[in-house]
Parts: sequence; C-alpha cells; structure tokens
Amino acid sequence: MALDPYQPCPCGSGKKLKFCCNELSADIERIHRQLVGDQPHAALRHVDAVLARHPGRTPLLDLKAIIQLSLRDVESAEQATKSILDREPNSLTGNALQAMIHAARHELREAVDRLQTALEGIDDEVPQRVCEAVVGVAQMLLVEGEILSARGHLYLYNEMTGWTDEHSKKTFTRLTTMAGLPLPLRVPRPLLTLPADHPAAEVMLNIGRLAVRGTWRKAAAACDEVLPDHLDVPLFFYNRALLSGYLGDTKNMVAGLRLYARQNIPFEDAVEAEAFARLLDESIHEPRILANRVTFDVTDEDACFKSLGDSKLMVGYEVDREEFGDGPKPRAMFLLLDREPPALDDNLKPADIPMIVGIASLYGRQTDRESRLELTTDNDDQFAANVAALAATCGASIASDPLIEHAGESASDDPVLSWRWHFPKDMPTGQKRALSAQERRRRLLEVWPDRPRVTLAGKTPREAARDELLRLSVAADVFVLEQSAKSPDDLPFFNQLREELGLPLLGLVDASITEPGDVNTCRMHRLDVSPHNDGQIFAWFRQASASNAVMAMRHTGRELLARRSDNLDADIFEFLFSAEDDVEAALEILMQARGWAVDNNQSCARWDMLELQFLLFENLADDAQRVLDHLRLEHAREPEVMQQLYQMMVMLGFVDPPEPAYGRPDDFDDELPSLSSAGNEIWTPAGATGGDASQKLWLPG
Repeated sequence: MALDPYQPCPCGSGKKLKFCCNELSADIERIHRQLVGDQPHAALRHVDAVLARHPGRTPLLDLKAIIQLSLRDVESAEQATKSILDREPNSLTGNALQAMIHAARHELREAVDRLQTALEGIDDEVPQRVCEAVVGVAQMLLVEGEILSARGHLYLYNEMTGWTDEHSKKTFTRLTTMAGLPLPLRVPRPLLTLPADHPAAEVMLNIGRLAVRGTWRKAAAACDEVLPDHLDVPLFFYNRALLSGYLGDTKNMVAGLRLYARQNIPFEDAVEAEAFARLLDESIHEPRILANRVTFDVTDEDACFKSLGDSKLMVGYEVDREEFGDGPKPRAMFLLLDREPPALDDNLKPADIPMIVGIASLYGRQTDRESRLELTTDNDDQFAANVAALAATCGASIASDPLIEHAGESASDDPVLSWRWHFPKDMPTGQKRALSAQERRRRLLEVWPDRPRVTLAGKTPREAARDELLRLSVAADVFVLEQSAKSPDDLPFFNQLREELGLPLLGLVDASITEPGDVNTCRMHRLDVSPHNDGQIFAWFRQASASNAVMAMRHTGRELLARRSDNLDADIFEFLFSAEDDVEAALEILMQARGWAVDNNQSCARWDMLELQFLLFENLADDAQRVLDHLRLEHAREPEVMQQLYQMMVMLGFVDPPEPAYGRPDDFDDELPSLSSAGNEIWTPAGATGGDASQKLWLPG
C-alpha cells in the first residue's frame, strides 16, 4: 500500500506527487522503496524523521497512516488521519483513510459514509488512496454479509483500476458465480431507466450517472428530492431501494423492495422484488433443525466395535485424522441409517433408499476419560428412535443413561427439501440422480405445500395462497425454489405447484419486447429463443455464465447444440456435458463435441478424457477400458494427454505415484491397468460409503 510518486499528490493540488511537493519527493521515494522491500517499521521511522522537518504535510501524514494501518495500529493511524482532516476537512486522502479506519473496525455505516464523501470530491483522476479505500470497504462489506453493497464496491474498484487487480477480479467473479448464493443475489442489479418521453426521464438519467460513478449517496438524495413528485412511478421506489443496498443499508433496501412490490406493477415483477427482499431480510428466517450429541459410556469397547461393524444399520465411515486437529480422534466412525440398505436393483424407488440419520463415533480409552460412543443426530421427531436404534445395536456394551448435549444447527434453511441418502454400493450415478429428482419433486408437490412457515405467519403455503395479504409471499417462496433448480426440465413441476396453490403460471418470456441486453437473467431459463439468431443466443449464454445461472445456461446452450450453431465452443460442450443428468444424453454430447473438434481441426483427447472419467464414475468398466485403449492408441504422441491420463490414474488409485526423486516416468504405458479386470471394484469418490455421504462433518437436515 505504498504511495506511488506518480499518483495525484495527497495534498489535493491535482498535480502528480513527484511534481507537487517536490522538496519531499526524494524522501517519499525512499520510503516507497522501503515499503516495497517489506520494511514497514523502517519506513515509519523515516516518515517520522521527515515529519519532524516538515510538520503537518499531508503526503507524509498519509504515508504514516497507511503504514500504521498495515501494522494494525488503528489508533495511531486515526491520529495521523485526524491531522489531515483538521487542516482540510474535504481532503480526498483524509476521508479515504478514515473510511479504511472505520472498515478496520467493522463500522459499516461510518465506513461507507466516509468513502462516499471521498468519492463525491473526485473530479477526473482517482487518487490511489481512494481506490484502496473502495476495495477495503468492499472486503468489510463481504465479511458483514452485505452482498449487494460489496459487489457494487468491488465492481467500482475494478472499473477504477481497469480490471488489472487479479485478486479483486477473482473475488468479484466468485461473488457473482457462487453456487451457494441464491441466483437473485448473484445477478447484476442496475438502476432502471424511464422511457425517453417521460417527464422525469432526464432526472432518472442523472441519478443513473451519479450511481455509475459510485456516488450512491448523492444519487439517493437526488431520488429522494424528486420522488414525492412521482409517487405514481413505481420505478423510483425500486431504484431508491437499490441505492440503499449499494450504501450497505439493507434494512431500508428490503423495505423499499417490498414497497415497490406492492405498487401497480406486473405480478411477476412484484414476485421477484418480494423474493429479493425475502432473501435479504435477516429479521425473518425459518427455524433451523438443531442437532444433538448423545454420549454413551462404553462398558466393553471391543464388543461395541463388533456390534457396530456387524449391524446392517451401520455403515463404516473413514476417519479423516486431520479433521480432528489436535483433539482426540475416534477409533472408528459409522453412519446410522433409518433402515437396512436394499440390494442394487434397477427398479428401486425413492422410498427404498435409507436415510442417513446420524454419525456414531467410537472413542477408545484416554488418559483422563473412559471409552465412549457419541451419536450426532437431528433433534427432530425421529430423535428418540435414532437413539434407541443405536442403543439396541450396541446392547450391553454401552451404558443405558447417555448424556445429551446441543451440537449445532442444520446447514439447510428448508429441511423439507434437504435430505441425506445412502445409496447401494456401485449404484450408477445416473440412477442416483433420477431417484433424487423423483424425491425432490415429491417433496415439492406433496410435502412442502402443507408445512407451516414462519415467513407466512405460521400458515402453510396452501393456506397462505388463499390469503390475499400473503399470496405474494407464497409466490415469492415458489420463485426462490425455482431459481435453485438445475434443469429447465423441472420447470413444469413448479408450474404444477403454482397451479395447485392457485397462483399465476409462468410461461415463456418474449425477448422481442425488450432490448436484447435487458433480458432478466433470473427469467432467462424461460426465454423463447426460437425467433432469435445464434449470435444473440450465444450472448445470452454468456450473460447467464457471468452469474452461473445454470438453468439459463442449459436452456440457451441446448438451443445452440440443437442448431449445431457456429457459435458453439468447447466451454459450452463441457458445461452441457457436466450438467447433464442422463447417461445416454451426456455421452451423446461428447460425441457431438468430438465432431465439433474434428471440424475445427482440434484433438479429441479432451473429450476422450472426459468420457473416461465419466465412465469410471459410472462404474462402467468395459466401456472405460475401450476409451483407455483408444487414448493409448490414438493419442500416444501427445505428451500432455499422456501426462493427464497418468495423473488421473494415480488420482484414482490404479497406479502408484512415482518416487519423488525420479518424478514421473517418461514411458508409463505399461503401468496403466486393465480396467475391465477391475469388475465392480473400480474406485469412485462415493465408493468409500457407497453413496452420497462423502461429507466429513455432520450437517443436520
């Protein structure tokens, strides 16, 4: 965070530092070199020495404050900053430093407000310290969970720096593509504009210009000034809500979105605004399921271990020693199932698959503690049955009076739509996905509508949908559920749910009535793409990719694939392949990708490697052997392909890793195994548990 001699001088003259406070430039350059050389304490001593000769000079006080901040001496940094602001209250550097000080203390409103003061004073060139304050405040906002404001500040910083800061670029990309963040919170939220012939169009354009510069406080004030004269224009309420969000004022943003949702606007716009508000509103949440830890004293450790291993309700679970850090490590861990696992069968139904209802950890005797058995399980209506099942399994090898303690909360906001299955060993991934889809649809259509919800005043969605005051909230809940879906093929089920609840159905979106770039990403999976050319569909695919909008990406990507469009590229093929649930359809996409590669004079090795991995994960050994033979025969002269193949075989455990002293052997063809002989013993990530229980920590729900 050194001061660049060629940046605008912190004194506020508008000149470059090197050509402004000229008598300080030699010392400042020396301090700059010390900071670059990671000598902050030496630099600080030099600053103090120069300040003794030139007291009160802004460039020196700026350097002193920024060095002290880097050393986490916030109080001293504030003293230096106060000296700047006492002499020049409107100093861009002083206000930027004060914003950074507030950010270091996690004083959200104060940090944003000070930064706005600095941003409002910028004419043309942005001082370095203001840039640093923008990204510093953005980081604080991320920590505080102010998603919209953090994204706005990160975007502003990257625009200021020409997107040259790789770390900030990656942070911004992660924030806009994070799968765990609901899509409505990931998509860009620009201010809306009025038609050119509207009396307030120019006013709104000016508000937009202020917002683009990051001066959101001035934009909000301008909006407040004209809003009373345009209460019949809902767009003002929406834009004012967004400006509150950019300023980190989530409470007022939520209130503004709800006010907008209750204006005379299309029902779908109201639903989306209400859903957006719901996702941001920290004051109402569905209660999470609590988990309990049940501890039994063990009277016979070996007998307990044998009973757990022999039980069909218990599945051995690999102990990750690193997971427990320096704490005691269990002798063994087991998954507790709610029923015995069925044999592998093509005709299995969701009701046949056992649920994982807990994790049992057997600890041996320690210096200060006897042997014990711990069960972590949900504190729900099955809690007593789960404890009784473990007690019956272990019998007399454990005591009958366990200690019950609280062990945390569920990781899921909606346990109705979240569950943990244990699939039969070697079940193909495609069958697992199909069963999971069936169960999700059943829960969506048959269970969720009849579960009371806090967000619906304790009513069920079915009851609330008949209440005019709650109908919009129910529609917003369904909208949020739909946005979390992965495939456009699921859309009919959400409309089926809407129909059963008496809510308006959502049909195709007609993009011809809007500008091509104005299509809402949250609605793009319902876009009628048939009238549009390949170039526009490709642009929509890229727009969806920017927010990791999976359904929209699948919708537009599939259309390009069906048209055999010239806009297809390797990334689209790979995405469609990775997102495809059906085995045959996934392999068909790979076949088309190979054809595309041949047509473009490219190697097919990328697609051969993907197919090999896919077949291995599906436990299709004979087909995997065929692809492996093809790779060795057709791509032996492509060293990078052979390197990737070798690394994959090592990762999957088919080949022992080479001795470190010798590195990778140059010719490893003989080391690659015959996959066909592996039978059903092919290792897969789910192989250790035979299902989806690869997670090391218990997540209730």
